[in-house]
Amino acid sequence: MLRKIHSFKALFLLASTLLVSSCATMFNPKTGSVTVRTSEAIKYIHQKDTIQSNPDSDTTFLEWSQKEPIELKILKPNGQETISIPPRLTRWYWMNGLNVVGFLVDEITQKKYRYPKKVFIHSSPTSTSYIPYFPMDSSLIQKKNKLLITTLSWIGWTHPGLEISFERLHGINRSTQFSYYHFISKPIGLADNSKGFKIGLEEKFFFRNMDKVRLYSSITLEYFYKEHDSNLSWVLDDIPQNANRDRYFEQVTTIQKRFLSITPRIGVQKYLSNRLVLDAFFGVGIRRRDTKHLNAPAFSTHIRNGGFYLPDLDYPSNKVSTRFSPNIDLNLRIGWTF
Repeated sequence: MLRKIHSFKALFLLASTLLVSSCATMFNPKTGSVTVRTSEAIKYIHQKDTIQSNPDSDTTFLEWSQKEPIELKILKPNGQETISIPPRLTRWYWMNGLNVVGFLVDEITQKKYRYPKKVFIHSSPTSTSYIPYFPMDSSLIQKKNKLLITTLSWIGWTHPGLEISFERLHGINRSTQFSYYHFISKPIGLADNSKGFKIGLEEKFFFRNMDKVRLYSSITLEYFYKEHDSNLSWVLDDIPQNANRDRYFEQVTTIQKRFLSITPRIGVQKYLSNRLVLDAFFGVGIRRRDTKHLNAPAFSTHIRNGGFYLPDLDYPSNKVSTRFSPNIDLNLRIGWTF
């Protein structure tokens, strides 16, 4: 009797371990809802039920998680046309890479699959197609102009400032954006007594227009001009090292920086209302840097502050040079369409 109990416990622990090892089986439900919207008033058959669909009303039904696609038979005057909506692997399924046992469990339970939550069917007399999301309301895209403010531009110790942008739509899938950035002074870091500006030209290409979200890629060209003060360390060049006079000193120096950058970006625009829009973006590009010291002391060389044990983090940015460096863009804008 004790052996049977221990065997049952062992099997229970093994089954529990396998279940917990599977991310998709743990976090995905057995069924999921699918909401269908159509471009025209049509009839279609789903699981032997005939459904009358209109553009101003959606139809929702439940589907079990499985590998087989959903099949909808669109009824037309000259016959019927079938569209197949295959499931996709969920993001939880790929988390099994941390424990390969989960791949086996999800294969058995079939809960690794999920159907799209929204399906839009475009039907015409000649063809029928679908997309796994609802398209954006055309009234939102009809407003061609957008005025945006960069919300996080004033934060930080490197290049704080205020930025305003104007975006103009060209059709549905392309827009042009002009930006002006005015630097503000802060008594910290690279912003001490700073002045200057940055202008940018961005060309956006929208590759997905969902219900209230637009995804885009873009290419941005920017020119950057800035002057700021920094307390730099210097060493005199014409005094030998064994001289009694101190060769090292500090001096507040005005630094001029000119950058020219080109940066590919990827971004998302989220419509919070018919006019209010959030625009978040990220990009990695390249910039050409030209840095000069406008009032550098004569016969002296700029050196790092603090020596080896206290590294001068601003030294690479402040040293005189003409070079190429990476350019990273990450920010959030809020805009108003009109």
